[in-house]
Amino acid sequence: MKAAVYHGPHNIKIENVPEPEPKRRRVLVKFKAGSICGTDMHFYRGEWKLKKGRILGHDAWGVREDTGERVVMVPVVNCGHCYFCQRGYPALCLRSKLYGLTRDGFFVESKSMIPRSLIPIPANVSDEEAAIMEPVALALRVLNHLQPNLGDWVTIVGQGPIG
Repeated sequence: MKAAVYHGPHNIKIENVPEPEPKRRRVLVKFKAGSICGTDMHFYRGEWKLKKGRILGHDAWGVREDTGERVVMVPVVNCGHCYFCQRGYPALCLRSKLYGLTRDGFFVESKSMIPRSLIPIPANVSDEEAAIMEPVALALRVLNHLQPNLGDWVTIVGQGPIG
């Protein structure tokens, strides 16, 4: 199966990698589309370090092989047991793993995933919109946290889907 593999700055190759074998309590997800994030560009340009041989991609959607359902793949795996996870703050997990950064990412034909890391995509969301759902969710989370009011002045820093 094919994957986008990082080999250093300005050196990403499409390579054959082994097919995943879903372990207990995991499902296979067939990659359909993803978006290239600013983080990916920092790795590509060599501005940030990334392990050579890492499969890229942390903004993506696919289709569950077991149900045929369209799903967004959540790029963070939380432990579910640490202080923060137990209190409803999984984004602060002490043992989180990040697909495309600290573990192989989603730019691969098929990925073995934990079902709780998959979010169903509503039928009215296009394939293109699904590919940027993670960065849009991040932007919406920031707005929800800041709670701007009509007429408030804000400054937006960033130019991609999040900005």
